[in-house]
Amino acid sequence: MIETVCSMLAVPAFLLMGAEDWKTFRIRDRYSLFVAFLGLVHALWAGIWGGVGEIVPYLAGAFLVSGPLYALFVVSEGRAIGGGDVKMTAAAGFLLGWQKMLLGFSVACILGSVIHGIRMKWTGCGKRLAFGPYLAAGIIFAMTMGNRVINWYGQFY
Repeated sequence: MIETVCSMLAVPAFLLMGAEDWKTFRIRDRYSLFVAFLGLVHALWAGIWGGVGEIVPYLAGAFLVSGPLYALFVVSEGRAIGGGDVKMTAAAGFLLGWQKMLLGFSVACILGSVIHGIRMKWTGCGKRLAFGPYLAAGIIFAMTMGNRVINWYGQFY
């Protein structure tokens, strides 16, 4: 129940982050902080009812994708990935947990490379990519279809 409520509140924030990044190449911290707050509520709820060990997947989710992205941000001095994308993935990972965050990031990478590649070919837009819209789409996909995809994938192992 709490996961559903937190997800429903987070979707508009992800849509706003994606739209803002598409238009301005910038994601405001207030949206990521809101999602991180929702993640905290969800993780604490899971910890209260399932034990402290239930919080670990959400903490791992906060760092699994955002950690390497942050390293890329530092090494490239912000030219390869934006700080808003790093914060967005950290907040989303804290809300979703590591499995769904990894799925959402994978979907975002596929969408971003295919769609932006088509856009560059057809419209002549530059190589500069606003990754936030693709992250938002991948994260929302993981929120809604994540359990099904993860369970389907898990049956092969």
